[in-house]
Parts: sequence; C-alpha cells; structure tokens
Amino acid sequence: MALLRKRVARRTDVQVAAAEELEGKRLPTPKASLPSQYSATGRPVRQRKRPLVTDMVDVTAVEDDFVNVTESESEIDQPTQRVNNKKRKRSPPPSLTPDRFLDPSTSSASYPSTPLSLQTNVPVLAPTSTPISLTFNIPAGFQGPLTINIDANNLLRTPPLSQQTAAASKYASPAPSSIAMPQRKRAGSIVSRSLPGKVGFLDLPPEIRNEIYRSAFIKDQRRINFSTPSQFQRSTALLRTCRQVAHEGASILYSECEYYFRRNTSSRTPLWTTDSKEIGFSDVHRFLKMIGSTNVARLRHVFFLLEDAVPCLNPQFKTAEERRYVHDEHLKAALRIIADHGRLQTLKLGFFGRRNVAESDSNFLNEIKGIKADSVEVLARRCHPDWPRLYSNLQWPKIFFHLALDVKTAVTRKKKFYLPWKEGKKDFFEDDSEEESREARLCRDCGDVHV
Repeated sequence: MALLRKRVARRTDVQVAAAEELEGKRLPTPKASLPSQYSATGRPVRQRKRPLVTDMVDVTAVEDDFVNVTESESEIDQPTQRVNNKKRKRSPPPSLTPDRFLDPSTSSASYPSTPLSLQTNVPVLAPTSTPISLTFNIPAGFQGPLTINIDANNLLRTPPLSQQTAAASKYASPAPSSIAMPQRKRAGSIVSRSLPGKVGFLDLPPEIRNEIYRSAFIKDQRRINFSTPSQFQRSTALLRTCRQVAHEGASILYSECEYYFRRNTSSRTPLWTTDSKEIGFSDVHRFLKMIGSTNVARLRHVFFLLEDAVPCLNPQFKTAEERRYVHDEHLKAALRIIADHGRLQTLKLGFFGRRNVAESDSNFLNEIKGIKADSVEVLARRCHPDWPRLYSNLQWPKIFFHLALDVKTAVTRKKKFYLPWKEGKKDFFEDDSEEESREARLCRDCGDVHV
C-alpha cells in the first residue's frame, strides 16, 4: 500500500511538471486578447467597428469619460427630484402718455441708453404743448371718492397752441369774399345717388313713386279683362329699368288690380294646322305660368266667370257635356296655380254654364276649394255682363245652393286673430237655420241676391 501511494504521488508530481511546461509553451487564445465585455463600473462596452489604438491615450477624453461616468452613477444612485419652475412675470407695459407730451431733450439727456418702453418715470410735458386746465366744482358736504377719467385720444386730437394761432392767422389774412364756405343742405333738397347735382327717379320719395306706378299701370280702370285683351296695352317697360323699380312696380301692378278671368270666345289657328280653335282659358293658364310664382303670390283680387265652350268654335267636342267648363284642363291648371301660390283677399265666382254644378262634379269643386281667400262671393245672374240679354230667365246661378255654401266655407280663410262678428253683426251664414234668411243679402252692384 505504501508503494502504491508513493507511485501516485510521483505521478502527480510528474503530471504537475508537465502541465507547467505546457502552460509555458501554450499560445495566447484569441479570446484572451479581446477587451473585457464590461467596463470597470459594470456597464456593457459597445463594440467598435475600428480597432482601438492603444499607443496614444487622450487624457482629456479619459477625464471626460470619467466625469460622465461619475455623473451617470450619481444619477442612478440618487432619486430624481422635481424642479418647481416659477412662472415668469410679465414685463411692465409701455407708458400710455402720448409722445408729444414728452420733452425729447430732457428724456434723451437724462436717459440716453434706456429705451422708451422701459422708462417708468413720470413723463415730463413739453413746454410747447397746450396747457390743460381742469376745474372741479365740489359742493359743500361732499363725501366719497372723486373719480376722473381722461382719455388720451381726445388729448391727441386737440392741436397745440402754436398750431391754433397759426391756423387763426391763416384764415384771418384773406378777405371774407375769397373764402369758400360750405353750403348747408336744405331740408327739401334732393341729391342724386349716381350723378351729383342731378335728381333721378329713385331719389324721389316712395309716395311719389307709388303714384307714378299707379298712373302708369292702373290708370282709370283697375280691372284687367282677359276676355277683351284691349286693356293689355299698359306699358310695362318701366319694370325693366332696374330691380328696385321692378319690385316696387310689380307689387302695385298685381296687388291693386282686379284680374277678370273669363272665357275668350275668339278663335286662333295654330301653326301646324288649319283648323281654328277657341282660345278659352288657355291664355289665363299661360299668363299665370309666365308671371311666375312670385307674382302670383302678389295677386289680391281675382274674378272667375265660368262659362261653357261655344259649339261652333269647338268642333272637336261632339256633346254638350264635353263642352262644359268643369272638364276644361286649362281652367283646372289655372285654379291649381292660384291654390298653390296665391294669397288672395277677395275671390268672386260666377257659375254660368248650361247645367247646374252637382255632386258629380266633385273633381272640379275640389280644385276650387284648394284656393284660400279672405272673402268669397258667389255671384247671381245680374252680375253677368250679358244680363238680361241672355240670363234674364234664370233665378239662380248654375250651382246648387248647398254646394255654393260648401265652396264658400272651404275657400274662406279662417279668422284666427279676431272674432267672426263685428259690431254685433254676425256672419251671413252663422246660426241661421232657414234658407229664406240666408237669401236676405243683396248685392250692392246689381241689387240681386248673392250667396
């Protein structure tokens, strides 16, 4: 056992010696020549693309690195403290005193390097400025603060004393006759807006312009009859001068005239055929379409005289039922336009056909009921222009009485803001049960009974 231990010890000694020889002869590994991965402070070192030259060392760079490292270490070690930034105070505003009250000589001599906006001293008035005197009459026993508000802009408007004396001497030197004094405008003087010294039509008062419009458009007759177009010779060229004249003149032309819509029994031949046809209510329909919805809304007084077509002028209609006005498409279209855009005050209806309007003509009656007016009147036989030559034997218009009452009730606009009776007189159709009492009102024009 002792021999084995000695051999092992010898072997170990031999092995140790061989290992030392190998370590002396071993080449340095490439990993041993590389720099360490971490710095002295424990931070990882970035890999550089270029090899680090260790021949020369910059001392300042080493010091900077050391300082940065120490600062970063201190930042890590110490917790961050919040810095309270104080709000900056606003700089004082510039002086509100006008510059002309400052003496330039004194300010430049005493403060040559300080700008005007930074001067906080009391401004010195210039010796050449106008003296300002303030007088306060305080009553006896006055208690309380006395507040004085002086606007610097008003002080700027007052010229200095030297300029006032110079201006006074300037205006006092010439003769009074050579000075051109401004002329005062009279109360009744009219000055043109476009050309000075000339008076135009729009410079006249509105009342005078309205009288001119009435004399040009209305004249002596306020009714415009579509059955005899001779009254259409009223010149409307005045409406084409400008927009203001067109607006003012159209309001009088359409609102103060009564438009009498009656069947025109004249014939007209279209260009594409040789057969002449009756005009009828086609011109009425064309007129309402041509003036537009704006002028239709200006209509205030409308009179419809409804008659059937003439047999000899309408050969295309074979029966009397086809010639009735309740089937006229132009008349229905005209009624529809007035119902959509009209704002009538008075509406007069005359039913003078060959047959009475019955319940079967509900389509035509619905077109009439679409119109709204302040007052509606169903005319009697004597209001027809051809009475008594044609309608002397008629006792009532060609419409049943109850239908006339329905039309009047539906067309009349409801009075919402005032009572339906005035001065104790009730409406003609209210609270009357007997038909005889309803027929008691007479027409002022013809003396006949109206609905």
